[in-house]
Amino acid sequence: MRRITPSARSTQSPRWSGHWIGHQPRPATGTPADFLTGVESSREFSRCMFRRTFDVEVLPAEAPTRISADSRYVLWVNGQEVGRGPARSQPYRHRCDSYDLAPYLSVGRNLVAVLVTYYGRPMSFWQPAPAGSNTDAALVFEAQVGDRMLVSDESWRVQRSDAWSLLAGTHAGEGVPVEIVDAREVPRGWHDVDFDDSDWRNAPLLPAIHPASLGETRPPTYPFNRLLPRGISQLGGERVGAARVLDSSTRNAPGWKGDHPVTRVTQALLADVISTHTAELPASFEITAGQVHHFSVDFGRIVAGFVELDLNAPAGTVVDMHYREKVFRPELAWSGEDPETGARYVAAGTDDQFAALELNGLRYLHLVVHADQAASVRLNRLEVREYLYPRTGGAYFRSDDPGLDTLYRAGIRTVQLNSLDSYTDCPTREQRAWVGDAVVHQMVDLATNEDWGLARNYLELSDSPRPDGIFPMVVASDIEASGGLTIPDWSLSWIHGLHIQYWHDGDLEAVRRHLPSAERVLRWYTSYLDERGTIADVPEWNLVDWASIFLAGRSSILTALWARGLAEFAELSDAVGNSGSALWASGLYGSAAKGYEDFWDSDRGLYVDHILNGQRQPAASQVAQASAIISGLAPKERWGPLVDV
Repeated sequence: MRRITPSARSTQSPRWSGHWIGHQPRPATGTPADFLTGVESSREFSRCMFRRTFDVEVLPAEAPTRISADSRYVLWVNGQEVGRGPARSQPYRHRCDSYDLAPYLSVGRNLVAVLVTYYGRPMSFWQPAPAGSNTDAALVFEAQVGDRMLVSDESWRVQRSDAWSLLAGTHAGEGVPVEIVDAREVPRGWHDVDFDDSDWRNAPLLPAIHPASLGETRPPTYPFNRLLPRGISQLGGERVGAARVLDSSTRNAPGWKGDHPVTRVTQALLADVISTHTAELPASFEITAGQVHHFSVDFGRIVAGFVELDLNAPAGTVVDMHYREKVFRPELAWSGEDPETGARYVAAGTDDQFAALELNGLRYLHLVVHADQAASVRLNRLEVREYLYPRTGGAYFRSDDPGLDTLYRAGIRTVQLNSLDSYTDCPTREQRAWVGDAVVHQMVDLATNEDWGLARNYLELSDSPRPDGIFPMVVASDIEASGGLTIPDWSLSWIHGLHIQYWHDGDLEAVRRHLPSAERVLRWYTSYLDERGTIADVPEWNLVDWASIFLAGRSSILTALWARGLAEFAELSDAVGNSGSALWASGLYGSAAKGYEDFWDSDRGLYVDHILNGQRQPAASQVAQASAIISGLAPKERWGPLVDV
């Protein structure tokens, strides 16, 4: 039975009381031509700490709050972490988060503290604002505390910190940054209420500086426009400790080939072992200037979240980390097969606690500890705080086949590991929101998770067409920012996702919102229609989910996928009362059905992949037969034999 649930639309005012604030005032430079032509500004990674103290005489029943940042924030109230965000989005559709701060408040002095990260360059999960706009960490905040509005303005204190830096991986497919933190440079207890911030500066307001902006500092302003509600639940999860400790050994210190933590861990793994230690936690060991200590754990399965550790070590002791999905194999050490994900922590010397700010997926964690002088080190805690989209409801699968039951659980866990602030391709390597991958995640969630926020968000986030109407292969990312090559058939997968979502929630408002983009995708393909009504010679990367197929010339597979999109679009158009568009799509579908018979090989009882120079080619894939069925282009009496084929 279809569940009718209207789309969640914000009732909050688009006008904020809080101002955009930062660390440095925006330069009032640039000509109208700079904004109109997209002259690029300098962009560098930075992390800024913001603080605002205030008094509470009577605890409020609730304290509704809105917050957003460019690029990401962590929010604390009175030393307790409240939340992280905003969820990934395109700059023109920037998101904000809502919280109730009342449970975190106390009578007397209170503190709101926010750490804001600005990534600078495009990332796998972040797309920078266009040229002529923001180029540094920026924060906007407002909260109703009793009869008082607490807003981000020039009364906030701010400090930029050089304690953090990022390194990029060396492989093109990697997107997750390598986090470097020197704890000696992090102000101790800066998000505690009694911290002395007297030497920090007051945060300047950040006005929009484009022509006709009038110097506005409160949203909505360019480039983020109206800040849209988050639309998805907050992420979270359990803390996962090591299932087993694999190694604790002192080794000869190699001559470092570079500064990358993963490079150094790899070198240490290949170095000679001097002595071994009891492999358990907590772990204590001694190292000298000519030694390193290697410690590794297996979490027992892939986990995704924030790596955390507690350490007793002299100031300046370095902990290099390598996050791995697979067991380390020395013969493949420099092959480039594994992503170079990891982190580095430099000890402050007192109460050292590393809590990663960058989310990573891993199963194996290798640590290499080294120092410039002899050091006594104790590793007290090592775990991952998982940070995944919540799963609710009582969906389950049971059978008399243990293999099927295991497969079901593995499938659910796989989708969960790829459910972050969007559906992603993998937690251990890229964390990109690929438009085609996500339709599979969506279908699993709709069947097994009562929280459909991420399923709906998939449609919203991916509805970001290029100027020609087709979608980027990855959205809200470095790839969308580049505006380059795409995977056309994944836009057809998105149309399928729109149709699937409608049949689950019956949300006609969402259908109306997305149908124009669906029509533009289908019209994009009409440029490649041949005289028989089928699709031929489509450029760009026609992936069809890595299937082993032939697509050159006239393609039965692309024709079928496009035809399925036409049929689904026609049904959705009829549902919203748009009969004209439905007739247009149905007419194209009928023409495609006639021409599609050209791919039928009656002697073999199957559809071939493609036709070149008017001749059916012998290649006939499973995908060709499956797409003939799911598109409805194959007559129903052929479906059974096609399955057998």
